[in-house]
Amino acid sequence: MAGDREASCLAILAGGGDLPLEVADRVVAAGRPVHVIAIRGEADSRIERFSHSWIKFGAFGQFLRTIKSQRCGELVIIGKVSRPDLRNVRPDLGFVTHLPAMLQLMRGGDDALLTRAVRLLEAKGVTVRGAHEVAPDLVASAGVIGRNEPDALHCAAIERGFALIRALGPYDVGQAAVVSGQNVIAIEAAEGTDRMLQRVAEMPRVGGDTHAVIVKCPKPGQELRVDMPVIGAQTVERAAAAGLAGIAVESGTVILANRSQLRAAADAKDMFLVASRQPATTTSARFAPHRANANRVLSRRRPGQQARRDIAFGTGLMDAARPFGCGRAVALFGGYVIAVEAGEGLEALISRYRAHRPWGRLMFWRGSGVLVVDAGAPPNAGDPPAKIAAQVAAAGIGGVAIRGGAAMQADFIEPCNRHGLFLVAVPARGHA
Repeated sequence: MAGDREASCLAILAGGGDLPLEVADRVVAAGRPVHVIAIRGEADSRIERFSHSWIKFGAFGQFLRTIKSQRCGELVIIGKVSRPDLRNVRPDLGFVTHLPAMLQLMRGGDDALLTRAVRLLEAKGVTVRGAHEVAPDLVASAGVIGRNEPDALHCAAIERGFALIRALGPYDVGQAAVVSGQNVIAIEAAEGTDRMLQRVAEMPRVGGDTHAVIVKCPKPGQELRVDMPVIGAQTVERAAAAGLAGIAVESGTVILANRSQLRAAADAKDMFLVASRQPATTTSARFAPHRANANRVLSRRRPGQQARRDIAFGTGLMDAARPFGCGRAVALFGGYVIAVEAGEGLEALISRYRAHRPWGRLMFWRGSGVLVVDAGAPPNAGDPPAKIAAQVAAAGIGGVAIRGGAAMQADFIEPCNRHGLFLVAVPARGHA
């Protein structure tokens, strides 16, 4: 049976970047045929040197028919794919037939979406394999890659970064973070690694910091078959532009795209690149919410059921991030963490929500998100509530939840009512 499986055609659902090409090349070199199903608007036209089909977002029926017609025994999903604007999705009959499952995919964060997607495919008889299973040499092995090594201060920052990602894992956030010493500078959420690094590059405090590093590894419980973290030469370029000293990844769980080019880029930028073994982690409970019935609605508008769940979720995330001196504000949308504060302030946090809210900006999504703020240590505390409330409304966020700080809660009542936002008072930590 193993020989039959290895000889059968492998389907590759290809997103953007070089990685789908690397995987296809390795599989073909090993003597196995491939058929690349390329996503329009995402995949590179270079995939056309392989047996291939093009597919649009929403063409689930065509996707299943292609796998069957090509007699593909297994499927690998690889490459960069952004959550599409729903206005650009073109559903076919197969999508409509599976509409309840498709709508369920839209709920929650990336881990939830991808896990449900794998289950749906497996229920349709499609065996999903990870890129690391069909091309294992792409995965980082432990050790220094290139000529530069991290020093003791770098190693301390790396350890703290990995610990932060493990702590935030149950909240489906934090695949990458930028850390200097014990200070968390940035946390990746919906924006992705490249945009996080671009954001760090715009922070004046990072320039000249010779011990700031980026760490990247899977979140505990992450579905590695379809979402193994990846770094490439572009990651090095963006990290260098942000003034970082180096990059650390977890060995055995991160793919190195175009390894020779990656090593050359790190050496050219005089940065270290290291793959580090990390202690095994067990997936903890998703979160332990505070007693939501202790919350009080202070505004005329009342939050919906999903908003109340998001408030509990965001409050739990704050507790997980607190030991790391970050996470004093969180922006969420339907169980999906869009942005986590790491000292940049509320205005920047709200701006990120507006830019990276999933599934586009259809009107029926407006007012579905929530901004959760810890009044005990709020970023941008000097910003007047009227200004913050106006920014929240302009971003399409449904309302604000403020943990503790009775005076701050009272100051937000009139601005939230004026903009049609809900305002929820959450008991201070230790009083829930």
